Amino acid sequence: METPHCPATPTRRQILATGGALAGFGLLTSKTRAQAPAVIGQGDYRYEVVKGWGELDPEKFPVANCHEMVEDSKGRIILFQTNVKNNVLIYD
Repeated sequence: METPHCPATPTRRQILATGGALAGFGLLTSKTRAQAPAVIGQGDYRYEVVKGWGELDPEKFPVANCHEMVEDSKGRIILFQTNVKNNVLIYD
């Protein structure tokens, strides 16, 4: 007995073609997103994320609980934290 062909049922070839097209589209959009810088914040306080900025050796500069960051008149970022080894870090 033959199985009736239902036009609404996709063939294996159609499934593979659709899957390939969707995967290609995903790759294109992920590259576009990776090139655009991430922006965080809202309103007047929006900032561009710079990957790797401020990454220090955790053995030399451990950071515990950071409770304040300020910018001084020279444009340096000063981080105040609770680690007893270095309570203040200055990024210049």
